[in-house]
Amino acid sequence: MTQLFGQEERFHSISTVGLVATARWMDLEALQPAIQWLNSQGIEVKLAGNIDEKFGQLAGTGEQKALEFNDFLHDPEVDALWAVRGGYGSIKMVELIDWDFWIKRPKPLIGFSDVSIIHAKASKRGIPTVHGEMLLNFLKDGKIQKGIQPTLDIASGKAWNWSWENQSFHRKGEAKGILVGGNLSVLVSNIDSVSEFDYKDKILLIEDLDEYIYHIDRLMETLKRSGRLKKIVGLVVGGLTDMKDHQVPFGKSVEEVVWEAVSEYHYPVSFGAPFGHISHQLPVRLGRSVEFHVG
Repeated sequence: MTQLFGQEERFHSISTVGLVATARWMDLEALQPAIQWLNSQGIEVKLAGNIDEKFGQLAGTGEQKALEFNDFLHDPEVDALWAVRGGYGSIKMVELIDWDFWIKRPKPLIGFSDVSIIHAKASKRGIPTVHGEMLLNFLKDGKIQKGIQPTLDIASGKAWNWSWENQSFHRKGEAKGILVGGNLSVLVSNIDSVSEFDYKDKILLIEDLDEYIYHIDRLMETLKRSGRLKKIVGLVVGGLTDMKDHQVPFGKSVEEVVWEAVSEYHYPVSFGAPFGHISHQLPVRLGRSVEFHVG
């Protein structure tokens, strides 16, 4: 059994949420179930003006997205920012965020996948964020995803404690450190950029979607060869979802690929964590200390 838990954070109750589009655009009609549910919980919703702005696949230019994002950071009525979807494009606006203001007046940002680039810079700057479900995935088979309410709870500062069964690949142990990470492809694309966090003494969370196994191998080898996997004190492996192989198989499972990259180290490792592109994923708070036990 594996446990991952984090302490309370000094946020406050959420009365108003600002919905932001940092990557691809989204049809406003598709957001209505989420908006109606938030309203039923007594939470007001403000919509960024670029959510359905069609700039190819993207929800506007980087400048447009950052302007809407920063408006919500500065808006005293907005208690949290919630990304509506991922895809690609957050990298276009990450350096245009008003980071100095966000540090002075922190608000939780909720999202995952492509939003990992913003989580990474936030972790570097000491701002806690929430790796959690986006509103594109609010419903699953007509039912509200079970991680939605816990996501609000964590965003409001509550403590959290998740557990899951160990998979065939795991390494027992205990660790304490700041939780960082997110989408593996995004993290590797961020290496040596001004948005990258320091991996030293961190507990690293990784997940990914729709990649070839050989590509995951390349990403893990890049983290290893650059010395980053040697610096961390724990590895949490979430969903490695819809992985692909060629007609001539790579010869290893994606789990084997990840395990081999960290097999020589001694820190705890756990696969099958309930985070990432999976049904009913659970939220975690990034950028803050957690305890990680693999039994």
